[in-house]
Amino acid sequence: MERNHLYKSVLAVLATGTMAFVIFAGCNGSSGTGNGPKDNHYRLRGVLVNDLNTDMTYTSVLFTRNDSTLTDGTIIVDGDTLTVTGGVYTHSKNHSSTTTSTLVDYEATDSTFFNETVTSIVPADFSIDYSATVPGTRQKFANDRVRLNWFGSAGTLGYIIAAVKTVEAYTGAGYSQYVTSGATSETFNDSAFVKYTLQGEEPDTGWYYIYVYAFSGSPDSALSSTILPVPLPSQLSDNIDEKDFTGRVGSVVVTEYDSMRVIAE
Repeated sequence: MERNHLYKSVLAVLATGTMAFVIFAGCNGSSGTGNGPKDNHYRLRGVLVNDLNTDMTYTSVLFTRNDSTLTDGTIIVDGDTLTVTGGVYTHSKNHSSTTTSTLVDYEATDSTFFNETVTSIVPADFSIDYSATVPGTRQKFANDRVRLNWFGSAGTLGYIIAAVKTVEAYTGAGYSQYVTSGATSETFNDSAFVKYTLQGEEPDTGWYYIYVYAFSGSPDSALSSTILPVPLPSQLSDNIDEKDFTGRVGSVVVTEYDSMRVIAE
């Protein structure tokens, strides 16, 4: 399949909001180009995060060849050339607000040995419906259930809700869960707001930030854990599966937070 034809097909599906990822496996159907060794295996893990709390776009990519980190390659995402820090390709920039989903290319190059482009859909910006948060008082007592409602995001594969103590956001702490219903509302599991002591489970009192994430593709959970206010619940399956090129890429859009106070009775 020619790239131009495939690109038009992706745009058509994108308009329906039902597709989250596509790989361009080389115009000739092969994986990679150039005259380098044919037995190399490449792996790409990546994530792009649009965080509406910081108004920033963050990109993080790990590129390996034969299971060894490749730091002298070139990674270009959405037209931006990423820089290598600690073996990881990263980039950050001001976020450009959008009410529609967009396509983002990940181009990975290893000298003349390898060049591939994969394309991921970035969901549209969206927001929590603050008027419908339960409890509406933002005061949670022992028997209260916390429920979030939100306005849908175009191009999303699914949603995640997340909660974290206000002083622990962006530290790798907190609780998150996938929304399995496909709806734009979800109730937190009680474990989001408790702590475990020798006496058992008890409310973990204090103020929390609560968020909704829209995601597409298969965002890398390890790389995103240093970018997101709360880590992803778990890692989704790979979505790059070529003969000598595997991995996963995806995107996450984070709503502006709501707040909730947990109170012990």
